[in-house]
Amino acid sequence: MQRGGVIAGACLGVALVACAPPGARAPLVDGTVADAARNAGALDAAIRGRELYVTTCTDCHGAVRPSSVSQARWEKVLPRMVRYAGIDANAEADLRAYIAAALAAPASLPSTK
Repeated sequence: MQRGGVIAGACLGVALVACAPPGARAPLVDGTVADAARNAGALDAAIRGRELYVTTCTDCHGAVRPSSVSQARWEKVLPRMVRYAGIDANAEADLRAYIAAALAAPASLPSTK
């Protein structure tokens, strides 16, 4: 009987994540994320990159918190996703700026509302 409860709980968790708005898991470019982007000289690019992340990347899959994926994994999967989505080089640079800033920000991220 306990197994059924675990499965039901997992299903509920998936349903709640699936119902969340696309940007709910993508940290805003403010606070520590903005500081990281600013330090890299890429604040405007990171802001545009987050918008792209929320509006384009979520067309195919749910948004994951960028920091939940390692830099090495991003380097492996991002080129494939960019090609598949038809993202141009300038937009790819913005997307990379956002992901880099989110990865460089300390673990305590600001609100994602």
